[in-house]
Amino acid sequence: MAENPPTTDRARRQRGVDTGARTDAVDRVPDPPDPGGRGRQTPSRSGQNTSASDLASELGIDRSGIGTTERIGGETDIFLRSSGAEQFGDVVQSDFAEATPFVSPADVTPSVDADAISADPQIAPDRRDDVEQRAVEQTAPDIDFVTPADLDADVGASGVTGFAVPEGRRDDVEQRAVEQTAADLQFVQASDLDADVTSEGVTGLGITDERRDDVADRVRSDIAGDSRFVRPGDVDVEVGRLGVESAGLSDAGRDRVESRQAAARRRARRRARNEARREAASELDSEFGDVDISTGDLTRDGDSFGLNENTQREIAASEFDAQTPDTDISPGDITDSGDGFGLDFQASRRVAASSFERDLENVDEVYTSWLEPRGDGFRLNPAGEQLVATANIDAQLSAVDIGFGDVTRDGDSFGLSQSGRRKVGANELTDELGVSVDPSDVTLSGDEVGLSDDFVDNNPGVFD
Repeated sequence: MAENPPTTDRARRQRGVDTGARTDAVDRVPDPPDPGGRGRQTPSRSGQNTSASDLASELGIDRSGIGTTERIGGETDIFLRSSGAEQFGDVVQSDFAEATPFVSPADVTPSVDADAISADPQIAPDRRDDVEQRAVEQTAPDIDFVTPADLDADVGASGVTGFAVPEGRRDDVEQRAVEQTAADLQFVQASDLDADVTSEGVTGLGITDERRDDVADRVRSDIAGDSRFVRPGDVDVEVGRLGVESAGLSDAGRDRVESRQAAARRRARRRARNEARREAASELDSEFGDVDISTGDLTRDGDSFGLNENTQREIAASEFDAQTPDTDISPGDITDSGDGFGLDFQASRRVAASSFERDLENVDEVYTSWLEPRGDGFRLNPAGEQLVATANIDAQLSAVDIGFGDVTRDGDSFGLSQSGRRKVGANELTDELGVSVDPSDVTLSGDEVGLSDDFVDNNPGVFD
């Protein structure tokens, strides 16, 4: 095979030595006029140095790491010497690590091509476990309730491609989530909570529906424990998915608490005695047997003692209390009419409400908000009349649950609204057909009830 002609200056010089045309292959440069200077280089050598320096600067390595050769025709080949390849590899490792989270230069294989002056960096297979460990340790603190042991990282040649909580660790994450959250929520225990854990971590966390009553009971007990006048049943509590949303005395509970406080105040007043007025108090105490009269209940009138206004109010309250056994009357409920003491408006309305309760067979409790003044007394307001009518109709229709919205006024009386008629119709049709009929399946036409087309279509066997 014929030998290829030399393509570089160095090769041509070496060929000259081999053929005897040259004594050596050294490219000699004429001495410069100034012996201390470098002298003028050939254009090819100057251009090579400039290109090599520019490239070294671009790659961030020493000029000595760049090699150059000139081809026939003036083209220059530039390549990396071994020292340059090593330096370039260090640069590639550092750049790759800086741009890739969780990766250090020691994790990177630079894969430098010295001739092409290029690199194909990637994470070395034997270093990927180290990268994964570093990734989970640095990422876990940013994910609620997750520790490095709970986290897996997918590591490829280019870096971390994803994180996931594996199924085998999700129970641990869930347990940690409910325990830590319960510790931060008042009245909530870990067993009250449920956490949804996926590969991404905790995606949902809250109090389960079936445990909210337990949380509410703890709140009621806690509030009741702070006052001797409050009972758990006096407290209204709203518990949502994330904890207690509201808690406080209900309207009825507040009335009961105020009643207990009033009774306690009365008892305290009854226990107060003034030694200087003991004899007068004893005489008056004998006169008013239903109320304990103490020295503090008296006022001086010249040389004698009389009952002070508060005591008179208390006596009046006691008398009214005896007359109204279903209503707790306190002195605060008493007003001075000028001719004597009587019940104030609110107390009178409570007494009226108790009276209605005794007279209304189907109503367990009548609230004062149902009443409005009439003459010297009270009567049911429109809403109260409808509530009473609702209770009466509900009692008559024991098989159907009749609510406020199922009753409507018809002149001076009440009857079933459309929703109530549908409920009654649904109950009757259920008994008649032997299949469950929902009120929404019932149609109304005058006084007649029927079934919707959808129900008939969906239950063909009933009408065969």
